[in-house]
Amino acid sequence: MDSQSVRSPSLLPALLSVGVDSLYWSSRVELTTGLGELEATKAKAIAIGSAVPLPSVDGFSLSVLPYGAFRYPFVVDCHELRVHLTESRRFPTVWVQLRSAFIHEVGVTEAIAASVKVAEGLVGAAIGEPHASRVDLYVDFADWRLVHSDRVGLITQADLRAHFRAGTDEVETIQVGKSPFLVRLYRKDIEVRERGGHAPVFWSGWSGAVVRVELQVGSERLRAFGIGTVTEALASLGDLWRYGTADFPSCGCRRAGRVRGGRSATSGGRSSRWAMRRSRAPGSFRTSWSEATDCAFSGRCSAT
Repeated sequence: MDSQSVRSPSLLPALLSVGVDSLYWSSRVELTTGLGELEATKAKAIAIGSAVPLPSVDGFSLSVLPYGAFRYPFVVDCHELRVHLTESRRFPTVWVQLRSAFIHEVGVTEAIAASVKVAEGLVGAAIGEPHASRVDLYVDFADWRLVHSDRVGLITQADLRAHFRAGTDEVETIQVGKSPFLVRLYRKDIEVRERGGHAPVFWSGWSGAVVRVELQVGSERLRAFGIGTVTEALASLGDLWRYGTADFPSCGCRRAGRVRGGRSATSGGRSSRWAMRRSRAPGSFRTSWSEATDCAFSGRCSAT
């Protein structure tokens, strides 16, 4: 499923862009020759204190970093992806991160296929169906400024945190849960202004406030959902999104009644006067949350 600008008349200007923002996969490989070449190249990188180029693999300009990461002794990097490698049998031999810009440029399916070829070139062996280690999904909404009522209107049993803009009632980030299952709502337009990024390419000229709703699902939760391979993950994006936006937190509007089994941002786990109302989103978000959820990762609104 590739990211795209969504130009549905019924949702304009609310729904701007939908897609997979990042994907991580891993695989165990039977190494026949080891990773001696990478070890020698890493030693050179350590000696000079910077990355050392490798011969290109399938057109990708690769470099070995002078350090390891996440218990992987070797890290091979390029603009499009990052490959972690190890000879240890305690971990998958290869763990790959696909960068957001690469996924947006070629599409997630092609990005996965290209990264498998790169990994095969590095280990000198064929790689079977890779396992999904993490999937990040996103939807960008136009003309939405997060405020206090949005924070209070999210009902969840998970940890909920909010970061306000100094001197205002506006919120820059709302975070629900933590790894391996995390939902974030944040002002993407502010992030782009401060750090740059390619996201506005998919906003069809929109230059106002943009809120990104982002879902991060790690390997532990993927397995709990019965998702093993990247093929299974891509086939389950709609289910993951609906769980992350309709069940994991629910959206509430204040009315008479008490919540059972959930808590608002201010209830501290106690019963409160926020009742479940999943058909409407809180605060200034005018588009039906359930409609956006159904549309975001269904065949109607996303390319495959």
